[in-house]
Amino acid sequence: MSKSRKDVSPALIQAPALGEVSNKPAQTIRYGNIKVTIWKNASEDNGSFFTATVTRSWRDEKDEWHDSQSFNFRDLPSLSKAIADAHSWIAWQERRQSDGRTGASTHGLQHP
Repeated sequence: MSKSRKDVSPALIQAPALGEVSNKPAQTIRYGNIKVTIWKNASEDNGSFFTATVTRSWRDEKDEWHDSQSFNFRDLPSLSKAIADAHSWIAWQERRQSDGRTGASTHGLQHP
């Protein structure tokens, strides 16, 4: 990773409203050059569900950025943390969806 690219704590973007499906990511979690993008998908049978894509950004000799799905030894701690955070975020969203279907209140719930 280049020194000009600074490490970023997880960059969290606003999720769509419950029940809303968008072509934008529902959430992005980034640690340095590792990024997990979480997508909200629609299912006719079971409502919506989430999937995740994982990439590592790298710069070539022309200083152009690329994404890869290959990770080296030094990437693994950030990869592990980003995936764990993605799992927690999806679990939290699914809990919110489940609580919304049963009418339970989500007030006071905090993101893990």
